[in-house]
Amino acid sequence: MPHLFSQFVESDEPAYQGTEKNTFFRICHLLVAHVQLLFVFDGPKRPWKRGRPAGKIDYEKQRLTKQLFSSLKIPYHEAPAEAEAECVQLQKAGVVDAVWTEDSDALMFGCTFLIRDYRVSKVKGDTSRAPEDTKKSGTLVRVTRDMRRLISNKLDREGLVLFAMLVGGDYNLKGLPGCGPATAMRAIRAGLGRTLCQCKTKRDTQLWRISLLELIGGKELTGSPLNCS
Repeated sequence: MPHLFSQFVESDEPAYQGTEKNTFFRICHLLVAHVQLLFVFDGPKRPWKRGRPAGKIDYEKQRLTKQLFSSLKIPYHEAPAEAEAECVQLQKAGVVDAVWTEDSDALMFGCTFLIRDYRVSKVKGDTSRAPEDTKKSGTLVRVTRDMRRLISNKLDREGLVLFAMLVGGDYNLKGLPGCGPATAMRAIRAGLGRTLCQCKTKRDTQLWRISLLELIGGKELTGSPLNCS
């Protein structure tokens, strides 16, 4: 480890700052705790999110981070598309035990052991949960396992997918026009989340669309993101 520090100091590269510096110290903390790490980067086929186009990945911005991983002999992997989806597949295959990401999309991809940062107020007694008013806890994390809490509220993985489609999420900010959370929960309780994820063909989706139309009273879906025609 002293040789590693010396290498960074004597290099012509600029000193680690910002994200790289924070990543370095977090990695050291996890390695001391005997946590085996595998980092996953977004791949070239990642979809657009939050109204932003997918665009081309800036590999130059990743270069310093990947150099850090290589220096510490920590494996990293580039996903074919979105990193969270790849992380969940690695967990399902038994390559990793848990997925650590701030993106709750991992739950919709089927993650059964999700770790997220636990944020605490910067000022004692402040109840604001806004990102600018909170900071990462140095001792605690949030853990979701097997989605037990969500299932107890009748909201399983398939229900989450349908809720995001109808109300809006990362991939479609507006959702289905005129459809609010109450209507979405009715559709979920009717089992439409499960039947949606079971669709294999265009005919399956057309039949599913009819079921949704019947549930919401025949409301026309032409031009909506759920139009299957």
